[in-house]
Amino acid sequence: MAFEKNGTFHTFRASTGLRQYTAVNISGANNRLVVPTTEGNCIGILVSSGTTGSTGRAGSTDSGSVQTVQLTGIAKVIAGTTTIDAGDLLKTEIDGRAS
Repeated sequence: MAFEKNGTFHTFRASTGLRQYTAVNISGANNRLVVPTTEGNCIGILVSSGTTGSTGRAGSTDSGSVQTVQLTGIAKVIAGTTTIDAGDLLKTEIDGRAS
């Protein structure tokens, strides 16, 4: 069953290959969203549609799509395992899923 409680949201430029409802972090190299294992800790959950292929925006010289991240509250997240119980502390898999 999915449950969410809205919290704080913020938009960031994003790298390619990010999936909706997975953990993300900010890259220190170019200040874009990346999967957390690339840089370490996560800042939140990607709640917008995610990124596939090119992240360029039509008609723009800026080469980053803008995505929304939920920073606080309770967010939906894709599970990387079926053994998550209430009260478990979660970590991220290499693709941003929670386990």
